[in-house]
Amino acid sequence: MFRPIVTGKDTFQTEAIFDAMLKVGSVSGPTGALLTAASGIDIALWDIKGKALVVPIYELLGGIKPGREKVRVYASSLVRDLSPVDDAKRAADFQEQRFTGYKMHSAVPGAIDHPADQTVESVREMRSATGDNFDILVDVNSAYYVHHAIEIGKRLEDHDVFHFEEPVALHDLSGLAKVADALTIPIASGRTPTTVGCSGT
Repeated sequence: MFRPIVTGKDTFQTEAIFDAMLKVGSVSGPTGALLTAASGIDIALWDIKGKALVVPIYELLGGIKPGREKVRVYASSLVRDLSPVDDAKRAADFQEQRFTGYKMHSAVPGAIDHPADQTVESVREMRSATGDNFDILVDVNSAYYVHHAIEIGKRLEDHDVFHFEEPVALHDLSGLAKVADALTIPIASGRTPTTVGCSGT
């Protein structure tokens, strides 16, 4: 699908090629796998450009801004089968390793509003184990309908959550907006909706 868009093109036209790939992907069904492939091609194009110009890619992307010689990072885990107490211990372990935040992936994979979800309980235990000077990021990978996402989000607000990521289905942008409007904590859409300009917090 992408070969005709990329083959024989000027590799310095990275943005134009990427935009063309996104347009093709948007009319070819779900963009998950297509977006991953487009990203791989995009990285290769930037690499070609950087090597041709003998310039680090970060300089092509604007360079390091003054005062940003360091970038803060957080720990992350895709482990979802820990009890709230064990998940809190994991967060505390990351804190001991001098991470200042932890992104947990919670809820029940592939289920919506599942009664076995322990997201709030896990966050409560984490906050107790790590104290107030530690960021807890919650990513539920589209685990809730809008009304339940708002209910969960209000409970997460009580524990000073840094952000609440992908609370509703990826394509439900109006639902995402409703959740964001109802809560005071930042809402993150995740990575997949970038094709419609809704990435990040």
